[in-house]
Amino acid sequence: MNTLEYKPLERIKIGRPVNRIDMLKKISQGKYCLDVGALDETAYFLKENSEFWLHKQLASVAKKVIGVDLSNLIPQEDGIKTSENAIIYNFNIYNLGKTDKITNGVDISDFDIIVAGEVIEHLENPLEFLKLFTQKTELKGKTLVISTPNAQSFHNGLIGLFGMESTHEDHLAIFSYKTLNTLCIRASAKDWNIVPTYSSFSEMKLSSKGFFKIIVHFFEYFVNLVEFIFPIRSGGYVVIINL
Repeated sequence: MNTLEYKPLERIKIGRPVNRIDMLKKISQGKYCLDVGALDETAYFLKENSEFWLHKQLASVAKKVIGVDLSNLIPQEDGIKTSENAIIYNFNIYNLGKTDKITNGVDISDFDIIVAGEVIEHLENPLEFLKLFTQKTELKGKTLVISTPNAQSFHNGLIGLFGMESTHEDHLAIFSYKTLNTLCIRASAKDWNIVPTYSSFSEMKLSSKGFFKIIVHFFEYFVNLVEFIFPIRSGGYVVIINL
């Protein structure tokens, strides 16, 4: 946890980037995991059988994974069973402000870890979302892990020189290191760590073919090299909050 002064031109001490999915798998190893925004609806059919679907990767290492998502692709009653130890339910996470029940027999206090991978940038009120977890006494001693794109990413700055921007149509906000730190403070979190993550152009790699696929891999390698040298320009961040 960095102590920031929020001064202009403040230097931020930050470690080298890590692979986002590998880190989330490591943190979730052997644990009972709540996966928020689990389906990844806009890329589900592209990623579901690949190494890039976070829910599948969490299920490969966790003791059990309960996913929640509001997608219309998920049946209201039974959910979608994704593996022997994982299922995704149709559930509005904001209902946790009214109840501790995810579904029958599953209570919020049952989980060891809550993972919200690439979720907060889609939300109208990310601070309210964080408070759902930081203000629940039932979650004391648990871990909340969030990943999100970086507002200062190198690749977006680079293509900006050519009049372009790479931002998903469903994104309502994008966060820098300092704004993520501010969110943790305003949510009354007590202990957190913000770790940079390498860019991964997974959807482009999965959907491209031939020579263009080679170009995508080369560009990713180049971007990752710059991110290693300048971590503040990494593709995203993982925020680990000890509740």
